[in-house]
Amino acid sequence: MNNRFHIPEQELTSIRLRDKVCAYCGKSMVYPYERTKAGNSATIEHLSPDPPYYWEHGMKADNIVICCGACNSSRGAKQLSDWFAARYCLEKGICVDTVADPVRKYLLRLELQK
Repeated sequence: MNNRFHIPEQELTSIRLRDKVCAYCGKSMVYPYERTKAGNSATIEHLSPDPPYYWEHGMKADNIVICCGACNSSRGAKQLSDWFAARYCLEKGICVDTVADPVRKYLLRLELQK
């Protein structure tokens, strides 16, 4: 494992194959991560701002997407619904209807849990 969240390489490869563009804004990303191109680099994004954050603590692949560093940084620890209302998303047209399928599925699971 060469990621700080200890995601097994096979799982991470599968997620990267699924998420070839940013799960939020849809732009192509630099991979592997480059510090000088942080905003355009592919990053691991936890859909839930709540734990678990590490694989060995129970994190699951369906709660992770790959997104660009700019989107990851903008969202921070915000709930997705709050982030969609933020200026960053409004300016880029990011909303529940424009995000990648794994993000929409996550939001649907949240709705069903209510």
